Amino acid sequence: MAKDKKFLHLFEYYMAKYPARGIQSGFQQNDVFKFNDNFKSDEVYKSIPTNVKEIIDDFIDTGLHLRVRGISPEGDKLTLSVDHGGGRYVGTVDVPCHLGEPVDFGINLPSTCDAQKRKDDVNITPKEVEQDEENLSNKTDKGDGKLTETELTLEKESYVADLYLPE
Repeated sequence: MAKDKKFLHLFEYYMAKYPARGIQSGFQQNDVFKFNDNFKSDEVYKSIPTNVKEIIDDFIDTGLHLRVRGISPEGDKLTLSVDHGGGRYVGTVDVPCHLGEPVDFGINLPSTCDAQKRKDDVNITPKEVEQDEENLSNKTDKGDGKLTETELTLEKESYVADLYLPE
C-alpha cells in the first residue's frame, strides 16, 4: 500500500508538471532554457540594452545550462541563471519569454553539458607511499621533541566501535 502511495505522488507530480507544458507551452521554475536559433533578429532583443545583451552572450558562451530562476507575474519575462551544477546558480538576467523555449528532458535529469565533460581519458592510478627514512613527512613528534618513524601501515585487525543498539 505504501508503494502505491509513493507512485501516486510521483504520478500526480508528473501529470501536474508536464501536461500543462504540452497545452500552454509555458515555463516553470527551474526549467532549462534554450534560446531560439534566430533570437538575435527579434525586435524585442534589439531593443534590449547593450550591457544586457553582453550578459546574455556571456551566459551562452559558458556552454552550461541556463535555468529559469523566476517568472514575472505577468508571465512575459524570465529571470535566467547559469547552472554550474550541484545547485550553484551564477548570475541573473531578465529576458522576454518568447526568445527561447524550455528544454524537455521528460522525467530525467538534464544531461551533462559538453563544457563540464573531461576531454581526455586520464586515469589516475594510486601509488604506494614510499617509506623513506630521510623524508621528514614520514617522521612524527610524539610530544617528547624527538622525531620517530611514522607507522604507515595499518594493523591487520579491524576497528569496530562498540555501539549501543536497543533491543
